[in-house]
Amino acid sequence: MNLKRLPESELEIMNILWQQGKPLKTSEIAEFCQDNNWTMSTIQALLARLYERNFVILKKEGRLKLYEPLVKEEDYKSCETEWFMTKVHNNSVKSLVTSLIDLTKLSKSDIDELEEILKKAGK
Repeated sequence: MNLKRLPESELEIMNILWQQGKPLKTSEIAEFCQDNNWTMSTIQALLARLYERNFVILKKEGRLKLYEPLVKEEDYKSCETEWFMTKVHNNSVKSLVTSLIDLTKLSKSDIDELEEILKKAGK
């Protein structure tokens, strides 16, 4: 699947839709965006762009517009991860893991989990 990367504001709207897991009205989405101080027209414009890009579907119930993700969160994350690996880390897993380790304080539990994941991947 080859999805286009979303600007941060549109990704924020998608995250709300993914997290809620049900069709939402514009006003419901606005409630989750209160920290951004976006106007209703800004939210509507972001939703219109997501609709044009085929990231959401629009269902009308009378005068109400309900928005639902058309793209699965896992699919989008896979595409973003592929882009990140290619463009930022030049397809180097070592580079990615080294960056993560440098940025994050790994606990013994984290290290154990990673070792388990790598063991399973090696089989």
